[in-house]
Amino acid sequence: MIEKIVVTHPDIQKILDDNALTRGSKIKQLIELYRKEKVAQSDASNFEVFDPEKQNARLKYIQLALKTFGIDILRIEENMTVSN
Repeated sequence: MIEKIVVTHPDIQKILDDNALTRGSKIKQLIELYRKEKVAQSDASNFEVFDPEKQNARLKYIQLALKTFGIDILRIEENMTVSN
């Protein structure tokens, strides 16, 4: 049984609450949302209106949601960016 988490990010909560989605579909959508947030964070950092606290909070919520499915997105990213 997956622990019920409540977050302030409506896109995450929508995915988690959608009983029509399979576990795999939820993970896939959360990872896609994480990637979009990372791009948005990167793009926003080039402008004065960048709010790192807000951007980091969104990423943390997605990380937390993925952890409920046993996915450690930070470890996955770390393994993908290891240089030779």
